[in-house]
Amino acid sequence: MTKKIVLIFIAILFSTKFFWGVKPIEESKIERMRKIKKGTTYTEIVSLFGEPDEELGSGLVIVGYNFPESQIVLHFFTGESLQGLWEIKKNGEKIIYIPLQLDE
Repeated sequence: MTKKIVLIFIAILFSTKFFWGVKPIEESKIERMRKIKKGTTYTEIVSLFGEPDEELGSGLVIVGYNFPESQIVLHFFTGESLQGLWEIKKNGEKIIYIPLQLDE
């Protein structure tokens, strides 16, 4: 009997959250961008996040996505796969998520 009451209580609890429209917290675009893995292709990134806001490279493929608090910069040496990822905050602080490393 007690087990049944507990199960009913849990069911009511979950259904009220559902009807109140409580949604799980979703990662923001900038949080998802910070987790991109090295080697991700340019095409994959554009399909996930849309076209970049800026093309920063000259002869190299370097693009930027602008956010209110910072800019995410992605570096593709050949345009095929991601080789570097960093964030430049409005205060000038630079956070490197994927350091650039030239293959030897």
